Amino acid sequence: VILGIDFIDQNSGITGGWFTRDFISIEGKEFYTNNAGQTWIQALTPDSLRVIVEVQMINDSLCYGAGAYNITTDKHLCSPEIKTIFSQLTPRQKSDTQIGINLLGDEDYRGYFVESTDAGISWQPKASFDDSVYYLTDMSFYNQDTGIVVALSLIHI
Repeated sequence: VILGIDFIDQNSGITGGWFTRDFISIEGKEFYTNNAGQTWIQALTPDSLRVIVEVQMINDSLCYGAGAYNITTDKHLCSPEIKTIFSQLTPRQKSDTQIGINLLGDEDYRGYFVESTDAGISWQPKASFDDSVYYLTDMSFYNQDTGIVVALSLIHI
């Protein structure tokens, strides 16, 4: 699932999202192109990456990504009954599933802000958040120092 795409010029672009083989485990994927999207090459990403919801190229080498990382080695998405559950979801719930949010409330992931300093070829963590931030859902940057990131947080009552 591709969730974010950005180009800095007519040739150089990045994209991010998530991938699953079995609808039980989920892992983030990022790709880059330097030939106007004719070919996309898989980027090197941290093993714990769960999803990249949004990407932005700040300049010809610096890129930011927002999403989530898995806090366990179990890259859990939902139970094996996902096909049955998915057919009964509201449109909002289906949207949450498309960005990799676990509908069963088993939040075994946390917000992740990553950067690339080589035009999207490799990615590494850029910032950390309080444990209550379990998902970054959007971002927009004016330049490398000024921007906003939208997050979902756990609230325990």
